[in-house]
Amino acid sequence: MRLLLAILVGVALAGAQSASYKRGLELLERREFAKAGAELEAAVKAEPRSAEAHHALGLARLAQGNITEALKDFRTALRLKPAFPEAHLARGLALGQSGELQAAATEFRAALRLRGGYAEAHKRLGITLRRMDDPKGALAEFEATVAADAKDPEGWYHLGLARKSGGDMSGAIEAFRRAVALKPDFEKATYNLSIALGAQGRREEADRKLKELEGLHRFRAKLAVSKALIVRGVEALQKGEHDQALQLFEQASTETPQLATSWHYLGVAWERKGDSQKALAAWRKALDLEPDYPQTHSSLGLMFARREDCEAAAAEFRKALMSDPDDAQAHYNLGLCLQRRNRLDEALAEFTESVALQPDYTDARMQMALTLSAKGGPEAAASVYRELLRRSPNLAEAHNNLGLALLELGDYRGAEAAFHQALVLRPAFAPARQNLELTKPCEVAHPAASLTIPRARAAAELSADPDSPLWSGAATATIVMDCTHRRDYPGLSTQVRGFWTDSDLYLLFICPYTSLNVFLPPQNDAPRDKLWDRDVVEMFLGADWDEIRRYREFEIAPTGDWIDLAIDLRRKSYDQGWRSGWRTAARMDEKAHVWYAAARIPLRSVSSEPVRAGTRWRMNLYRIEGQGPDERRHFLCWQPTCVVNRDPNHVPEAFGSLVFGK
Repeated sequence: MRLLLAILVGVALAGAQSASYKRGLELLERREFAKAGAELEAAVKAEPRSAEAHHALGLARLAQGNITEALKDFRTALRLKPAFPEAHLARGLALGQSGELQAAATEFRAALRLRGGYAEAHKRLGITLRRMDDPKGALAEFEATVAADAKDPEGWYHLGLARKSGGDMSGAIEAFRRAVALKPDFEKATYNLSIALGAQGRREEADRKLKELEGLHRFRAKLAVSKALIVRGVEALQKGEHDQALQLFEQASTETPQLATSWHYLGVAWERKGDSQKALAAWRKALDLEPDYPQTHSSLGLMFARREDCEAAAAEFRKALMSDPDDAQAHYNLGLCLQRRNRLDEALAEFTESVALQPDYTDARMQMALTLSAKGGPEAAASVYRELLRRSPNLAEAHNNLGLALLELGDYRGAEAAFHQALVLRPAFAPARQNLELTKPCEVAHPAASLTIPRARAAAELSADPDSPLWSGAATATIVMDCTHRRDYPGLSTQVRGFWTDSDLYLLFICPYTSLNVFLPPQNDAPRDKLWDRDVVEMFLGADWDEIRRYREFEIAPTGDWIDLAIDLRRKSYDQGWRSGWRTAARMDEKAHVWYAAARIPLRSVSSEPVRAGTRWRMNLYRIEGQGPDERRHFLCWQPTCVVNRDPNHVPEAFGSLVFGK
């Protein structure tokens, strides 16, 4: 995908030229696909007739696994610009990932009609034909690939596989050598080169041919017996008759000790019996005889995975795929290993390939969607779940997971419907019942939240460093709850520290994050309008208990941008010209993925009355986080306000209390 994106993005640069389009392409090249998608959506709105913008948006969505929407984008690009070979190529890729191989081949051929010698299109058509069980057609396309671009190591590698599959070992060796020469660390090409060279081993001289022929006749007779034993053994395994299967496979390995298949199934039988050491010995024997036996590598991978040795398991699954790159289950199992090691981009690529090879592979689609969610892509995950449910509408787990993705998108009605359908299909499905509660508005707690902060005699210079002595004696609170619904965000759990002096209120926010949504460049020397449209922490403070609709609002962003406002809801007044005289500090720890914001707020900016120990103010604390429109962002409250269909922050009747302690 890296090489293909580079080719397609390079072409797209010649098209539309809006600022959003250019930023989207830059983000595509940096593989920041979610942000690229947001920019390219804006580009499409700005230039709806730009085929290049629609094409680039399709690339961003395809890279996130949102195949359905990507296909729509490529279709629009081709409607606007029919002679667009890159869009045909991209549409072919998306169709291939959907398992529509015939349609994918049609798109690749369309790209080639528009641009003769288009190496990438030849290569992708070759891979598709191989999967359609057309080895001759695939071979011809791979030959055309290297003729068009002799410096493409992937082209030479696929040509080597095609020649090897057709029995042309000399030609395969030549192709694999070219691939390795162009890319010395090309592991798959190096591995297959070693296998092809082994297959080129010389036989004894001519005077031994007759004797060899006699031995071959005997071997063929034994081979027929062994195959029959293996078939009976597999049937016994399927019935759970492990002892019978073990006996049959032992007989087969005795009849034909040169046959890797006998040893492979003997290992399977021993593992079913619970003897992993004997299973391992049998599989090692199979690989001694046939080093590129993919089923044995996959079996070893599964055994290592059960032992929680994902590194060894992944190595075996990769070996299986080097020999059989179209094994959907091996791609799936490798994806699981990578997922457990938190290598989510690589895992997603394996699940996507698995689904492309076997479109009805339910588990692979499910894991593909789960990985997209873990990567922070709920929209793409929801698209995958919908496609899964189109194919298998009675999967309660998929309905439940779709609901969770819709929750992340702020689509509470859609989430509620999904959880309800999961319960219709499986009434005792506890996770769906619990998740259904998350779609309901919360209820304001009584008594409301309260934070008592200590008094300090004096304070040092304001600092956004939580390890500074400034904050050592501060009181703490946590912002984790959704402002409106019965859910929390443990991954965004925000700690707040606070204390006061005779003149000022001090607050520190500690905010873990996955990605940031900020205004750039920063503007720290003046208030930033609409700061609430980006990632921000907010402090609402009021001292008037008789007229609770009058209070002050303070906001700080990760970049140090800030704004302070005087609020009077009676007059619908949000006075941005008012200044409190406060001081702020902020910093971002990109390695730890935490940002910090500190504030020193003059007490007189909130209340004209003197503050003493025991004084109480009304307060709420907020954090707003996430990309996109408000319905897709996260609104966290220290004191949840539990309102719907209105701003969840400006709800003074639901504020908690700030108590000035001793």
